[in-house]
Amino acid sequence: MKQTLLILLLIISLCFPVFAQEEDFRLAIMPFENIGDSKEYEWISKGVSETLTKSLSQITALHLVDRSNIDQILAEWEFALSDLANQETAPRIGSLLSANKLLTGSYQISGNEILFNCNITDVETGILEQDKSVSARGSINYIFDLYEILIDELLIKFNIEIDEEEKVLLAEIIQSTDSLEAYKFYLQGMEALRTFTLEGYEEAKDYFFEATFEDLSYALAYTGLAEATTYLAYEKYVIASHINIYGENDSIKYKREQEYLDLYVEALGYARTASALAPRLPDVQRALTLTQYYLGVIPRPGLAFKPCLH
Repeated sequence: MKQTLLILLLIISLCFPVFAQEEDFRLAIMPFENIGDSKEYEWISKGVSETLTKSLSQITALHLVDRSNIDQILAEWEFALSDLANQETAPRIGSLLSANKLLTGSYQISGNEILFNCNITDVETGILEQDKSVSARGSINYIFDLYEILIDELLIKFNIEIDEEEKVLLAEIIQSTDSLEAYKFYLQGMEALRTFTLEGYEEAKDYFFEATFEDLSYALAYTGLAEATTYLAYEKYVIASHINIYGENDSIKYKREQEYLDLYVEALGYARTASALAPRLPDVQRALTLTQYYLGVIPRPGLAFKPCLH
């Protein structure tokens, strides 16, 4: 009995540091710096961090800082990309993001070849962890394969093992399109979406449409369309109905409300298309929930706004 208790205590003592490390592990993936002369692929700067964040956030052992929070902090504090790996600024950035690890990186394009370099900085000390640096080199036409290499290498460096379900989901996110043009338009749409403005939502819709034009099976682009259209309808409804800046009578106001309801139905159509293409993707589930939420399919107590359905 005593021996069994000792073995149990030993197991607990060995496991506890691992659990504590996972619980405290909060990673912020920053935009990558283009250190080459080519500006044609400047959009990759945020693209690689977008895709790595979206992918790695599916791993239960990791806690990722949301991309919109990173963009907001960088804009508010006017940090340059060259500041991100600086030992003096890294602790400040990490503190603002509530992260304890920063993943910073760079890329350089030569001809049709691209080289990615990733580094990990400890926020508390500001020290670059040289033993966790990873890189990947290859044709830019196979950029999604390079993303997978970076992720595999990072997981090895952090001694993180993932199960088969996580592997499948990671691959599905990274390889959600094989079109560079579609990917570029999707990333531009996400950037416009995160402005959280009426004009931004309209611009985002245009970009996401372009992405689906380039790749009709691009599920993530349809989720972008669903979210941009939903937010666009909500903003327009608030302006017209809650503030009523147009001073419309009831009949005209009702007609306008119906126009916004049509936008919600349109958004739901995009979300369902995405679901038909890739039902497992978390973005797809979020888009479906979001559009149904505003349509009233999923009622929520205390909801400040609900579209006219009569």
